[in-house]
Amino acid sequence: MDITPYLKTGDNDIFILVWYFGKDGFSHNSSGKAALIFDCKVSVFELLTDIFWKSSIRRELGRVGLLLPNFRLPESSLRYDAGLGNFDFTKAEAKTKGWRGSRSLGKPPVAPSNKLVKRTIPQWKNFGMKKYENERPFPFKSTGDTIV
Repeated sequence: MDITPYLKTGDNDIFILVWYFGKDGFSHNSSGKAALIFDCKVSVFELLTDIFWKSSIRRELGRVGLLLPNFRLPESSLRYDAGLGNFDFTKAEAKTKGWRGSRSLGKPPVAPSNKLVKRTIPQWKNFGMKKYENERPFPFKSTGDTIV
């Protein structure tokens, strides 16, 4: 994804929201560790994950509970409750509050990442940023139905 239009001259903060399933499945053996590898090498600089990156467990993310998907799938039931969290961490005055330093789990090809293989098929299709419109104003409290 080209983030150039969102960068400014000088220091920039990059926030990456990830979900660690942590569940074995028919086609997946969990490493038991949540990890992130970010590798950006271009002609003018390189940005790689290291122990100086900060991390935070987001309380608005979690599992639904006992509603487990088919055992053959590595995914777990994902819950996101916007009422439990916010994105204040992106504001300059609060961006490091409650965050802790990261640990190095080893440089691949060691566990837990082991040998990394470049995907020949993209994991997702990047359609770029889209304008979002919804006739229901946010925020609203869900009644438990599906949000489309």
